[in-house]
Amino acid sequence: MSSFTSELDMAMASLEFEEFSFWDAESQNMENISSKHTKQLIAYLSRKYGVYDMQISLPYLILFCRDTIPLQDERPFSIAGCIAVWLKEGDAVPGDISIGDWGEGDEISVQEELAVDLKAFHMPKDTTLLAIATQHFPDASFISFISHSMIVEYPKQDSQSWRNRLEKLPSGLRNIGVSLSFSNGPLVTAELKRVKAPKPQGLADLQEDDSDYVKSQGCFFPGAMLQAKSGDQITAGILVEKNLETRLTVAFHNWDSEYKADPEKLGEENHFSVSQAETTVGHVVKRIGATNIGLAKLKNDIVFHNRFLDIPTQAKVLVCTSDVEVNDEFFIDSFVTGRQRVRCQGIRIGIESEREVLKGEKNDLPGTGNFISLRQGVYSTGSPEIHGVPKIRAGVCGSALVRVKTARGKDVLQNGEICGFMHWSDLQMRNDTEGKLLCFADAVDDLVEAGWTMFQVPEKHKDVPGEGSDREVQASKKPRTEV
Repeated sequence: MSSFTSELDMAMASLEFEEFSFWDAESQNMENISSKHTKQLIAYLSRKYGVYDMQISLPYLILFCRDTIPLQDERPFSIAGCIAVWLKEGDAVPGDISIGDWGEGDEISVQEELAVDLKAFHMPKDTTLLAIATQHFPDASFISFISHSMIVEYPKQDSQSWRNRLEKLPSGLRNIGVSLSFSNGPLVTAELKRVKAPKPQGLADLQEDDSDYVKSQGCFFPGAMLQAKSGDQITAGILVEKNLETRLTVAFHNWDSEYKADPEKLGEENHFSVSQAETTVGHVVKRIGATNIGLAKLKNDIVFHNRFLDIPTQAKVLVCTSDVEVNDEFFIDSFVTGRQRVRCQGIRIGIESEREVLKGEKNDLPGTGNFISLRQGVYSTGSPEIHGVPKIRAGVCGSALVRVKTARGKDVLQNGEICGFMHWSDLQMRNDTEGKLLCFADAVDDLVEAGWTMFQVPEKHKDVPGEGSDREVQASKKPRTEV
């Protein structure tokens, strides 16, 4: 017997079956279902959605439709605990189902105290990954744990040098049930670098929500369009506070060209301006560490509310990676996508060395002088190609990740938990044959460690538009993008 667990609409729904599931919420693990249940599942999907072939690649269920793919608002986000990936006949399976190259050397063993923290579909501590990188891969620049795989990222090398390195790198982890692979260069989309910045308005038939909420309603909200003088656009984040100062989170890379030209001007009122549509609302004053999280100071007469436009909640608390689990599910709200759903698949950390450790005593951390320079969550969509309702793409950068459901099945949308901010999403910008599933988000850890907390709304302001009256906000909102 099947049933839908729906949060808001079909595109956000989970199709579940009483008889079977790939995901065991109690043990926090994924396993294949029986051949009997597999046959029943594909028969159901064939009748309901025209699926003619199914590939199980946990945590994904790859579904091939012969003629056409159901529209995104007519198909579930997940099926029997797996992220549903819908493809047409002849479409290539997304390349990031499996990432990296295999080493050819002997397997290695990891210290037992670290091994217990490395299990499939479990979120390891960032310090565990740092210790493994320090002990076994000292030249690595990043290390990621995604679903059931560890990926070690090295600085980019020429092909022959990379082949020579692979011959010496370990072929696996002897005492851990997860795979090990290596990346020649950083994982795509995760760095603050571009050859050419894609602009949302360059996409065919784009209809974006470019509403000037400040002019029409006297305030603006998470998910609204923000713009730099360069014309580059991002999505508004959320309002945070520290020592009675309030700041709006923004994707810092949107001002990258200005920062490269005049880094000393950062924080000055007449530079790094932030506009909400046509209204100048403030200027960027700070970047948080090595992350893509920037902070903008709003003008005195500008009002921002932490209630989302397309998500029925408001931002209430910042949640660090230590409190996020693999298979937690999230919403983002962007002026170019509207509400979209993603699922957490793991964590990625940047590694710095030959510098003084930033926090704690050196004896408390592995190695000498190594520390975590960047924390990012790794998230997955179910839409590698654009079919109907839009997917994650340029302009979504800066969008806050709002946790909607935990891996254990608990609905937490009303808690207003913000667990990160979307980073680059170029993988979903490529042509259909190169469609990918993974995207990255900067964790809030560095923001919290710097002393910032969620802005708390004074009681006397809770009934203003955006904090207590969704109807007033929705009335003048433009329709979101459809392509």
